[in-house]
Amino acid sequence: MEKEIFPKHYLYRRIVRAKVFIDEHFTKDISIQDLAQISCFSPYYFIRLFKDLYGITPRQYIVLKKMQAAEGLLSQGKPVKDVCFLIGYESLQTFSTQFKKIKGVSPSKFKKAMQRKLAKENPSFIPNCFLQQSHYFIR
Repeated sequence: MEKEIFPKHYLYRRIVRAKVFIDEHFTKDISIQDLAQISCFSPYYFIRLFKDLYGITPRQYIVLKKMQAAEGLLSQGKPVKDVCFLIGYESLQTFSTQFKKIKGVSPSKFKKAMQRKLAKENPSFIPNCFLQQSHYFIR
């Protein structure tokens, strides 16, 4: 029976260090080499251990973090173009394609759906332009 040089928890702790780095810096350009260096593994071994621990590759996790952030920003009503650059994409087309691939709808459709949902959840929400057209003013 072969004895492991390092216990698994030590290896996983190093992988978690790289995950925390992703969580804090996902809007920046992070390479697998950077992450492997942070966790003191070869890139290949790092990817393998990361996937064993989290069920997805580091690259997939970075994209997931970006999309979660995009959902939040779009739900707040931020413009799609601003969201794209805030979460670290350099191309609006790349962001839109990736978002649609993961969420099933374009970022603009997602934003509109979230605005409709907000309006349904908050019946007191009346667009200001409607109030002005109807000559109602909130005092």
